[in-house]
Amino acid sequence: MNMKRHSLIMYVLLTACVHAYVKIDPPVAPSQEKPRSDNMFGYKNVTTIDSDVIYRGRSLTQQNPGWTMLNTAYWQRGVVSIVGDYNLYANASDLGSNQKSTYLLTLGKIGAKVYIKKSPKQQGSLSIKRFIYSWPESQNWQWATCTASSLNLLSPSGKIKPQTGTEYVINYKNMSLTYMQADHDTWGDYLHFSSNKYAIIPGYFADIEAGYWENHGRFYQGNLYYAFKPTLTGIIKAFDFNGYNGVKSKTGAAVVLQFDYQAILQP
Repeated sequence: MNMKRHSLIMYVLLTACVHAYVKIDPPVAPSQEKPRSDNMFGYKNVTTIDSDVIYRGRSLTQQNPGWTMLNTAYWQRGVVSIVGDYNLYANASDLGSNQKSTYLLTLGKIGAKVYIKKSPKQQGSLSIKRFIYSWPESQNWQWATCTASSLNLLSPSGKIKPQTGTEYVINYKNMSLTYMQADHDTWGDYLHFSSNKYAIIPGYFADIEAGYWENHGRFYQGNLYYAFKPTLTGIIKAFDFNGYNGVKSKTGAAVVLQFDYQAILQP
């Protein structure tokens, strides 16, 4: 009996000692993701091949095939973004009493954008940019009558002057309202509305545009989109342009292949 009692006492003491020297690890801290940087750099390129380059409801290529290249680079920190755009458009010569020899139209813009987010499904932005339109290697020509031979000849009358101004854009749920205020009355102010894209049938989307160009005219346009793959989209544009002050009115359509490229760098 004493042996059993001693054995029980020894077992209890041994167990207590073992438990007394067991190392207890500290609680494991939950894993934490590395916080995302507030800085983000991005670049986007949209290149198109067009059966007719339509801009503000008018043809830039005299109803001939052409191309466009739209480039955007930005630096975003929080809800504020610094944005620069440099767009190129194929541009054929105009016809008329004052002949313009042009091959390319460029549009450069630089400014700032502020994002406004109310919920994951609702976001908008406000932006303001300075812009400049230019026509590299362009030339104005004017018909002149040669008295000696009674022939009409073209004579150069100077370069085409760049046009500058300020652009204001309000964007909400992918709908945008743009106002481009020109510095010179000859170019005219411009107001543009673009709707959100709506799904029609699986794979097909559509949106509408409307614009008013002071002293030039107004237009309405409908666009139908089909994405062949994420970086290639087919577009059919149908438009109606009503010209002012002698600018010719035009109703027509154009077919476009659009290639998209985007790169984002976030430290």
